[in-house]
Amino acid sequence: MVTMMNLYFFIPLIFALFLGVNVWFKKASLIRKTTNTVFLLEFIFSSVILMFSSEINFSIFNLNFSPDKFSVVFIFLSSFAFLLFSIFSKKFILKMHRGFYAVLLLIFGILNGIFLINNIFISLLGIFWIILLFYFLSISYSKKTSLKAISTQFFADLAWYLIGLFLIVKDFARYFVLNDVVFSFENITKYLYKIDDSAVILTFYGFLILIGRMFNLIPFCTKNISQKYQITPFVYCLQNLIFLMLGGFLFGKCYLDFNYLFYQNQVVIALFLLFNFVIYVFLALRQDKMFKFLNSIILANLIISLFSIFSFEKECFGIYAYCIFGICISYLLTASVFLFLEDTFKTDKFDELKIIDNNSKMCRFLVISSMLNVSSAPFLSIFSIELISFMMMFSTTYDVKILNYIPYLLVLGTFILVLSGFGVIYKILIEPIEKFETPIKFEAHQIIVFSSLLFAVLILSVLPKFVSLEIGTKIIIGNF
Repeated sequence: MVTMMNLYFFIPLIFALFLGVNVWFKKASLIRKTTNTVFLLEFIFSSVILMFSSEINFSIFNLNFSPDKFSVVFIFLSSFAFLLFSIFSKKFILKMHRGFYAVLLLIFGILNGIFLINNIFISLLGIFWIILLFYFLSISYSKKTSLKAISTQFFADLAWYLIGLFLIVKDFARYFVLNDVVFSFENITKYLYKIDDSAVILTFYGFLILIGRMFNLIPFCTKNISQKYQITPFVYCLQNLIFLMLGGFLFGKCYLDFNYLFYQNQVVIALFLLFNFVIYVFLALRQDKMFKFLNSIILANLIISLFSIFSFEKECFGIYAYCIFGICISYLLTASVFLFLEDTFKTDKFDELKIIDNNSKMCRFLVISSMLNVSSAPFLSIFSIELISFMMMFSTTYDVKILNYIPYLLVLGTFILVLSGFGVIYKILIEPIEKFETPIKFEAHQIIVFSSLLFAVLILSVLPKFVSLEIGTKIIIGNF
C-alpha cells in the first residue's frame, strides 16, 4: 500500500514535468489521451487506497506523510474530479494543450501533497502555488482587455493569503520551529496547551481567512471576472471546485484541532455564515446567468452543512465530511451541464438561451436531473445533505438563544432556493422562444462524464437512507 501511495503521489508530478519540457510532444489528441490515462490510473489507485487502507505512514525526502481517513476521502474526490475535468476538457481547451494539461497535472500533484503531507508549512506553500497556477491559466485563456481585471483579482487573492499566513506564522508556528517539532495538524492537538492563547486565537482566525477565501465568502471574495467572459467558464469552474475542496479540507482539519475555539466563537461565526447565506440566497434569486446562479446556490447549501458542526456531537464531523463530498459532486454535475449548454448556445445568460426541443431528450434529462438535485428535490444528494444537516441542528439545544432561531431562517432560505432552482428550469426549458436549429448531440466522452456524475449523485442520495444517522455517516466516509 505504501508503494501505491508513492506512485499516486509522484506519477502526476512526473508527467507534468514530462509534458512541460518535451517540446516534441505537440499533438493535442496525444497530450489529452496521455493525461486522461494518468488521471484514470490515479483514480484507480485512490479507489484502492480508500477501500483497503488503514492508517498509512511513509516518508519522501524526509517529509512525513500520514493520511487519515478524512485525507483519503479527499484524494479520492480530487482524483475523480480531475479525471472527469480532463475528459470533459476536449471541447473547451482549444489552444496551449501542452501547457494546460501540464499545469492540470501539477495542480493535481500539489493538491495531493496538501491532503497527504504532515507539514502545514508545505501545505500553505502548496496553496500559494495553486493560486499562482490559476493566475497563469486565467491570463492564458482570457481576452487581452481582461488582463488588468485578472491581475487585480490575483493580487486580492494574494493579499488575503498573506494576511492569513502572517497570522498563522507570526507566533504560533514559531513555537514548533524553536522546539524542532513538525508543524502539522496532528501535532497542533498535542502541543496546543503549551502555546500562548493570543497566538492560538490569531492562528485560528488566520485559518478562517484562508477558508473564507477558498469558499468565496464575503468579504473574502473578489469580483467574479468570469461572469463577463474575461476567462473561459471551464477554467472558472475548475478553480471553484478546487478551492471548494481546499476550503472543505482546511475547515475539517481546523475543526478537529480548534473545536473549543469554534465553540467559544460560535455566535460570531454563525452570524457571519448567516449573513453570507442571506446574500447568496438573494443572489440565486436574480437568475440572470447560469454560473452566477450555480455559485450562489452551491455556497448557500455549503453554509447549511457548515452549521451542522455547531452541535459539537461526536458524529457531526462525519456528517460534515459527507456533506462537503456531496456538495462537490453536485457542483461538478451542474457545472458540467451548464458548460455544455454554454458551449452549445455560446452564452450563459438565461434570456439568450434557445428552445431545447423534444428531440434532444438527453439534454432535457440532464438539465432536469442536475437542477432538481441542486433545487433540493427529495431523494437526491443535496436534499440528503440538507436533511442530515437540519436533523443535526434541530436535535441540538444551543447554549446561546439566538442560535436556536438560525435553523428556522435556514429552512426559510432553503424554500427560496427551491423556488429559485425551479425558476431556472423554467428559464432553460420553457421560457425560450427562438428555436435552436442544430440538433443537440453528445460525444462519447461527454456521455461518460455525465453518466459517471449521475451515478455518483445517485449513490450519495441513496446510501445514507439505509443506515442510521450516526453509523451511516461513519460508514460512508470512515471512522474518524
